[in-house]
Amino acid sequence: MGIFVLAYFSGLHAQALTGTHNITGTSAFNASGGQFATIKEAFDSLMARGVGAGGVTFVVQESWRTTNSSTGRDAEPNTIQLSTYSGAGPNSPVTLTFAGLADTVYFAKAPTTTAGGRFVFRFTGTFSYFTLDGAGKLIV
Repeated sequence: MGIFVLAYFSGLHAQALTGTHNITGTSAFNASGGQFATIKEAFDSLMARGVGAGGVTFVVQESWRTTNSSTGRDAEPNTIQLSTYSGAGPNSPVTLTFAGLADTVYFAKAPTTTAGGRFVFRFTGTFSYFTLDGAGKLIV
């Protein structure tokens, strides 16, 4: 009990993600809405924190596509991975949408030839109620 209380009050208790979070090429995190630099950063936060009531939507913005090579699209790994996260359900869906882009993005990295490295997006583990919405802007 003492360790739980200490962990909770020291900030180690992570608040589940809810609301709309933009993926912009710059980080400014807030659990109920904010922004991530990359899709990987958003997915890592989702796997660590889970999704809360009402769900979460990640909106890829134009600045993610046009930012310099140290952040945004160019900073994404060859394979963006999403695995099991807590809280998924019909009342807490997760959506990744490219609707914030002004133009089509050709999102293809140079995947490795090793097993597990041949994907742009790789979904593993157990999860549901996840939508990948290319919004007519994503070509992989």
